[in-house]
Amino acid sequence: MVIIAAVSLLAENYFLTFDDMRYMAYGVLLGISFAFFLALLGHVSLTTLAENGTGFGFNGGLQHKNYYGSYVVSCFIVFYLLYKKEKNNKDKHFLFLTLCLILPSNSRASYIFLIVFIFVCCVNKLKKFDWRLSFLIISVFAFAVISFASFFYTSYALKSGSYLYRVQGLINYLNYYSNDSFHILFGSSEMAFRDPTIDYATAVRSVIGWNGTVELSILSILIKNGIIGLCGYLLIYIRWLLISLKSDFTIRNYYLAVYSTLLVSAFVENYITNMHVLFGLMLYLILSCFSGFIDDRKESL
Repeated sequence: MVIIAAVSLLAENYFLTFDDMRYMAYGVLLGISFAFFLALLGHVSLTTLAENGTGFGFNGGLQHKNYYGSYVVSCFIVFYLLYKKEKNNKDKHFLFLTLCLILPSNSRASYIFLIVFIFVCCVNKLKKFDWRLSFLIISVFAFAVISFASFFYTSYALKSGSYLYRVQGLINYLNYYSNDSFHILFGSSEMAFRDPTIDYATAVRSVIGWNGTVELSILSILIKNGIIGLCGYLLIYIRWLLISLKSDFTIRNYYLAVYSTLLVSAFVENYITNMHVLFGLMLYLILSCFSGFIDDRKESL
């Protein structure tokens, strides 16, 4: 939690230029390549069964297809931002490569992150229109997004066994500690990390119930940091939102695209609270560096 807070608040000068982000993406792709070849040499499965049994997804030699998909999406975001800034053919080629690598993952979460990022980026084109037309288009977009979100939640999420399984984990936790204001306020890490021989998920589920998982970000925050920690996360996100208002339209749009993608991920996976999944950390670094660029006016997209 200290490291996540530091990356979120104190890493504004970690990347001196946008070009430095390129090496982060290269490093992740190189790491996936090593994992892939090691899996081949060790005869480790390169596929993961989808939660609902809807086929298999390519995992690149990593632990799960969702991890693989999220890593490649984060690289796609980096190359997209760089291409929009420099119109470099090399970035364009890597952009196409990462898109091709995402598709075989069969990771619905990664597809959602990709769609959200591209959708918000497309709002950038509205600056070419008259403000009244832009307002009308934004209103229509907002209505369409809200309608789609409602339809998706009622028709898909609520009928998805894997997603309801995650929500049930949160319900189990709240029910278990409903009369314990101390642990609701400060968290219950002593329960989750009481035995180093038991993994985190098993430790939590053995106490609050096996009919749910621990994959929702809000549940992870409540366990590790309680309501106080949840308020801390909200302050970080509010601060980022306020910083974005200080920038020009174009850079604000790309900033909010990364911001929205990270925010949406909190409702699907617990990437924003974990160190062992790079997706959250990479987007934290991008947002922090954006913040530094906006404050110092070093660069603009």
